[in-house]
Formats: sequence, C-alpha cells, structure tokens
Amino acid sequence: MVTDNQTRNNRTAYHSWSVTIMATRRPRTSCNPCRLARIGCDAALQRPSRCSNCIRRGRLCDVASQSESIASDPRNRQSVQVQIRAQSDFRTRTPSNGHYPDERDTTSQLLETMTPPDFDDFMPLTPISSGIEGSACHRLQANMLNDMLWSIYFYIFEMRYAIWLGDSCCPYLEMTPKPRAAISRLVIEMDAYENAHEPNSLPYRYQAPHHQERDKHNNAESNLLLDDALRYAIYAYSIRWLHTRSGHGTSVSSNIKENQQNEQDIRNYVWRRAKRAVMPALTKPSYRSILALLLLTIAEVPAQTDDIGFAQLCNHALFGHLNTLRSPVKWRMSQQVSAASFPQSMPEQYKGNVLQGCTQQYSEEHQHNRDVVFWLCVVSSCSRTLVQQLPSVILPARSANHKVWQFIRQRTVIFDQSFKTLQGSQSPLPGDVAEVVLQHATACKTMYLSVINQLCDSLFYHNVWSVKDDAQDVVDESRRFHQVFDHLLFMCARDYTLLKEEAQLNYLLLIAHYNLGTLILADIVESLDSSPEELKEPCLSRLYACQAITNTLSLVINNDRYSNGGSTSKSKLLLDPAPDLMAEVLLRTCNAIFSMLGAAEILPLVAQTMLSVVFNALHVLSEVSNKASYVLSLCGNLSTARGLKVMYDYGSSASSDIQPAHDFVASNDYSIDILHDFLHLMQIQASLDPSQFESMIRKGESTHMHAKDNPVM
Repeated sequence: MVTDNQTRNNRTAYHSWSVTIMATRRPRTSCNPCRLARIGCDAALQRPSRCSNCIRRGRLCDVASQSESIASDPRNRQSVQVQIRAQSDFRTRTPSNGHYPDERDTTSQLLETMTPPDFDDFMPLTPISSGIEGSACHRLQANMLNDMLWSIYFYIFEMRYAIWLGDSCCPYLEMTPKPRAAISRLVIEMDAYENAHEPNSLPYRYQAPHHQERDKHNNAESNLLLDDALRYAIYAYSIRWLHTRSGHGTSVSSNIKENQQNEQDIRNYVWRRAKRAVMPALTKPSYRSILALLLLTIAEVPAQTDDIGFAQLCNHALFGHLNTLRSPVKWRMSQQVSAASFPQSMPEQYKGNVLQGCTQQYSEEHQHNRDVVFWLCVVSSCSRTLVQQLPSVILPARSANHKVWQFIRQRTVIFDQSFKTLQGSQSPLPGDVAEVVLQHATACKTMYLSVINQLCDSLFYHNVWSVKDDAQDVVDESRRFHQVFDHLLFMCARDYTLLKEEAQLNYLLLIAHYNLGTLILADIVESLDSSPEELKEPCLSRLYACQAITNTLSLVINNDRYSNGGSTSKSKLLLDPAPDLMAEVLLRTCNAIFSMLGAAEILPLVAQTMLSVVFNALHVLSEVSNKASYVLSLCGNLSTARGLKVMYDYGSSASSDIQPAHDFVASNDYSIDILHDFLHLMQIQASLDPSQFESMIRKGESTHMHAKDNPVM
C-alpha cells in the first residue's frame, strides 16, 4: 500500500527531475520512427538495443546515434546523463497503480489503435536531416517538386483534355467564345458558384448569427478538404511521369533495377497518400470532387495494393456526384427543406423572397460549364465502361440520344457538307483544319464507343431494348464514321510529319481508341452463340482494326525515332494522358493477332511484323505504365511459345548522354523521405495560404495554355 510519505517522495523526485531537465536543453530520447508515428518510445530505457516498438514493427531504431551525438557535446553530456538517470529512478520508484502511472502503455495503445493499417508504408526509410540548412534545402526541393508535378499535370492532362473540350468536339457550344481555361479553374469557379447559390448559403436566408458563423467555419473546412483532395489527386496522377531512373547507356544493370524500384516505391507512396486525402471527396458532391476522383481513376494503382477496388469505387462516386449536381430535383428538395425550417415568427413576405431565391435558375455561363464537365465525364467513361463491360451509369440505356448524340449527328452532317471539297486534295492540310477534323472525328468516335456499350447492356444486363436494333446502331455509327472521316484521316496520316505535336497525339489517340471499340466488339461477337448478321462487315473485323492500329503506331514510332535521335524520352506515346488505356489497346491488339494467326487468317510473317510494332510501342509505354510492362512480358512469352521471332529495338541503341524527357523530368535524387517532407510542407502551406492553389493554376495557364510560343498550341 502506498503511504503519504512515499507519494510525497515521488512528487519531490519528479519535481527535481523536471527542474534539472528544464535547466538545460532537453535532448531527444525518442527514435525517429516513434517520433513520426507519435507514439511513446522507451529507447532511453532499452539502450543500447532497439526500442520495443521498433522491434515489434521491424523498424530501424536510430536513437542511439542521435543520443550519442548529443552526449558528445560537453554542454549536453551532463544533462543527458541526469535525464536518463532521473527517468530510470522515477519509473522504479513510482508504482504502477499510484498517482503517476506509466503513460507509455496506454498512450501507445491508443495511438496504435488510431493508426491506419497501411501507415507503415508512409514512414520514411532513412532519418530526415535537420537543422537550418537541411530545412532550407527541403523547402527548396519541395517547391521545385511542386512546380514540377503541376507542370506535368498541365502539360499531360489539361492540354490533352482541352482538345476534347473544344467547340468542334464538345456538343455543348458557347455563344460567347472565351480564352481556353484550365479544367481545374473551371471546377473551382463552379463550386464557388454552387456554394453561393445554394439555398442554405443565400444572403437573405433567415438564420441566427451563431448559425451563420458555424456555417462559415464548416464551409471553410470543407473547402480546405476538397482542395487537399484535388491537390493530392494531381500529385498521384503526375508522379508516374516523374522519372527517377538513370538506367540509360553505361549504367549497370543493378543500378537500373535499383532506380526502377525506387521510382515504383515513390509512385506507390504518393498514391496511398492520395487515397487517404480523397476520402472526403467520396461523400461530398462537388466539381472539385469529380475532378479529383477522375484523376485518381486514371492514376496508376500500385500492384501490391490492399484495396484493388478503390479505383472502381471512385468511378461510381464520380458518376453519383455528377448526377446529384445536375439533378433538377436538387433545388426543389432544398426549397422544401428551407420552407420546413422557417421559424413561425418569420413574415410571409420574407418567406416568399427566400422561396424565390431557391428556385432561381443557373446563369447561362454556369449552365455551359456544367455541360462541359458532363462531356468530360462522358469522354472518360465511354472507354472505361466498355473495357470493363459494365452498364453505363452516366448515360443509361438510350437516354444519350437526346442528351448528346442527336446534336453530334446533326453537326456531322453539316461538317460533311462543308469539308467534302477536300476529298482528293493533294495540298497539305492546314493546322487549324486538321484540328477541326480531329475534334469532329473524336466526337463521333465517342458516340461509336457508346453504342457498342449500349449493345453490351442489351446482351449481358437488362435486355430492355432489342439486340438487333442495338446492333444496327453500331453498324450505322461505324458507316457514318468511315464515310465522313476516312479520306480526311488519310490526309492526316499523309501529312503527319507536318502536323503540330498536339494534332499528332490527337490522331494517335483517335485511331487507337476507335479501333479498341472494334476489337472489343469482335470479342463479344465471337462469344455469342448466334451473332447478328449486321455485325459481320469488314470494317468491324479484327484484321481491319489491327491494320489500323499497327499502321498508326509504325507511323508514330518512326517519326519519333528519327526526330528525337533514337531516344524514347520524347515519344508521343509518353504524352498519352491515360497510358493504362493505351496498354489495354495494345493488349487487345496482341490477342487479336494471336487469334487470327491461330485461325490461319494471317501468315506468321505478318503476325511477326505486327507484333514487332506493338512490342516497340509497349517498350516505350512501359516507362510510365506498369501494365504495359506486364503486357509486354506476357505477350512476349506467348509469341515465343508460338515460335515467332519478334524484335523490338526502339531505344536500345540510344546514347548514354540522353537528356531527360521534357523539362519536367526529375533526377534520381528524389526519395520517399523527400516526398514525405514535400507532402507535409505543402499541407502546411495550403493551410496557411489557401490562395496557393489558385496561384498554381494561374501559373500553369500562363505557361502552358496562354503562351504564344507554345509549340503544341
């Protein structure tokens, strides 16, 4: 039993220990892993061995080196000895059930319970340097890395998707044309408009002062969370282009593998951090949430992830947010909620003003912006749902006809009448004409993929519509595309070298994605017991699609080979905003070639030639896509098993002094430690300065979208 004298002695010992430590600078006695995890550490008691937490978690306990460096200083040697002796004496003299229990066990258990399962994956692998010079260096590296990732995002995503949002591609025209704006700026402005015009945010809403302050605080927190979600999604999307490998030329194979593993670890680390940051976007319908979820569905998912369905969850949440924000019922429901919350003492005239504000219509500009975001999601979802053969959520059944496709069909007729005069022309296509042609063709390509997906719905899901009618729609859209655009696309291929980089990439993506739909359709028809006769046209066959894809890839690869001096770093394939989708195109192409070879539809020599082109493309694409690396390995084994001698040497003879791809490619100096500090510093800066997000968008627009000397504009 503890007596009063013992308790008094314990308090005296504790007080003297505190005074001794406060008299001098307190050294660090916790190891780095425990300090970063914010859990109790008993490293001072376990010296010279590791602390119990690091032993249990398999971590490198580095407190010994830190303590020794501190103790080596004559000014701190005595204080360290006093501190350790005081801690040991205090713990031995204090009973576990007394007034001063050991807090390490309960605190560490609580924090370990709150720690997510994959928290260990976020911990730095080596101690982080400290001091004024180290902090300044880390801040400089963080700012450089932030600029680099934003530059990648604008150059790859914003610039490419802006092609598909042009007036010749997007079915929703704007009566008053404006300079091309970034998608990220668009969603921020739309969220601000939505928040300002929500019934709960109207300035004349009857509300108590303390409720107004509470709503302002909640809105500020919500905006900060959504900005964080979008920022982390941008980082996760852009990180695959942040090359950290140096395995070119004279580098030994061990260094190549080490750098590639380091690069993969960095990608996985940033993706897991982004996964945690976008959690609020899953439940908060907003346009920033839509863009963040869209970026995360395109970003590369780690191969060893513990949640393989998270990307699909983001996809469903994205479509749910889009339907919620576009729903005409939203304003009626808000009106009913606001009317039900009126105080009894509110005058009837005031109620009428509130109801009138609740039912106000969107401005014309905001309505157009909503349609632009809707079209962006349509372009992204058509190929994704078709590849996975899932029912369309954003355009269910035949609802797309009156929402989108009817206008595109009418516009295609006008386009055909205007551009028929170019048929048979021997003159090169002007740059602006080629851009208009490719944008119109991209809109029809999206419509073609949509009707194939509609056929899949009828075959495998609800069977509401006639399969024969849906098959006829596929044939009609295929004929429309080939009759209107075949001769124009032939001219684009003829003048490919003369086209701008933007048009060259758009041509590659157009041909690849269109024929991906044809290959999927051929696989579906082959799996049916009885296929409709309408789907047996030559332009819907595997051979036609494989020829188109391999011819286009050969054109692109040869142009890149001779324009870049044999380097793969500036290939158009590396500018694809969705590399995994291109890897799916190449996988389907290889499977189709193997199927035609097995059915004796093509000769082995033809198969070898086609596969060589596809393998060269996969070899280049593997620099930014793990899926492409897997497809290359898989199809290489299949071709070897069939006795095919496939060769791909693009990039193997490159010189050792190759410059990095574009201006945004990093060196191999980046590590998980630097990424950890970078994300932490960006989080602090965003909290202190919310306008930083706006400044990065403004900088990206001025650099990539509004620059007059931009080579891709």
